[in-house]
Amino acid sequence: MQNTKNEQATAREVDVLRLLRMLWKKVWIIVGVMGIFGILAWGYSSFIIQPTYRTSFSAYINNRAITEETTNNSTTTSDLNASRGLMYVYEDIVSSRTVLQKAAAQCGFKVNAGMVSVVTAETAPILTVYVTTYNPVNSQQLAEAIADVAPVQVAEVVKGSTMTLIDPPFTPSSPYSPNIMRNVAYSLILGLLASVIGLVIVDVVYDNVLEGDDLENRYHIPVVGRIPDYQLAQRNDSRYGQTKERGVRR
Repeated sequence: MQNTKNEQATAREVDVLRLLRMLWKKVWIIVGVMGIFGILAWGYSSFIIQPTYRTSFSAYINNRAITEETTNNSTTTSDLNASRGLMYVYEDIVSSRTVLQKAAAQCGFKVNAGMVSVVTAETAPILTVYVTTYNPVNSQQLAEAIADVAPVQVAEVVKGSTMTLIDPPFTPSSPYSPNIMRNVAYSLILGLLASVIGLVIVDVVYDNVLEGDDLENRYHIPVVGRIPDYQLAQRNDSRYGQTKERGVRR
């Protein structure tokens, strides 16, 4: 019983080694498929996908209105906790249809909810608003409009609270998307997997024997003898070919 298990383990090891040798012989196919995938990804990312530009601004959430009295007093832990409790309310207000419509009217172009995303900090009452459009100037204009409209809307909805701008919007200097290098890298990995899986499937399905090594590696049958290729030897002008040719003439 133990011998049978050992033989099965040895057969699996031999099969894996055979597949690795087969893949090494076909490495040019793997490299070619990876190159095709990479070129297609580069061309698609460079010439077909329309680039987008992203800008952002961050704001501090305060649970009470800024007055002379509150300015002179320091912020307490309870104030910070109360402000953090309002973060999700502010997030919904900033991305609301009312704020976007007012910002669009101020910018003069069409705005949809997919252009704006809001991220809240985990340890502080700070939220960051990201604006993404197909034009860097439009991204900055929309972000500035939201930064102007959102605090007013917040003050109307949440009485006695404020939203203070920390980092103003900026004009993006380079596209946010697509990331050409990342797309090419993913495509190369996909091409590697596709080529390796395809070669393994073909090797498993196509079980014809083409040479003696196939008998030894695939079926573990020893090769007793080999018949020389006379035509190949004759083309290479070997001694065997010459001897055989003289023998035929006799």
